[in-house]
Amino acid sequence: MVALDIGANFGDVAAVIADCVGPSGRVVPFEASPDNAERLRGRFVEMPQVEVRHAAVTDQQGTVTLHLDAKSSKRHSLFEAAVSVRGITVDVPTLTLGVIADELACVDFIKIDVQGAEGRILAGEKDCSRATTRSCCSNRGREG
Repeated sequence: MVALDIGANFGDVAAVIADCVGPSGRVVPFEASPDNAERLRGRFVEMPQVEVRHAAVTDQQGTVTLHLDAKSSKRHSLFEAAVSVRGITVDVPTLTLGVIADELACVDFIKIDVQGAEGRILAGEKDCSRATTRSCCSNRGREG
């Protein structure tokens, strides 16, 4: 089983998925925040089935500005208005679902929770036939 955790934050969902898929599965958490991605790598260092990627998944390849919330890493967003306490901004690499699908070929489960950018992610893959996806769970919020 292959599962994606897009907007992994601290990796609580990725940890549950990793337990479910076991050592023969694969979990790929995507996290745009450089600090959170580094924390994720530390958390999953002894779980070879988890491959942390520092990237924002969106509708275009390249880079995007991530607005960091000075109070809570759960509020980092691609949309400045979604940040409750403005912090710094960082440029982060981006991937599309299409690029991910080309690499993985089969994805069984996708969890998406990205502070209102869920629509951008889904818009980035108009031809989902490139990957087999059995289940997708999105916490779709207001887009800014």
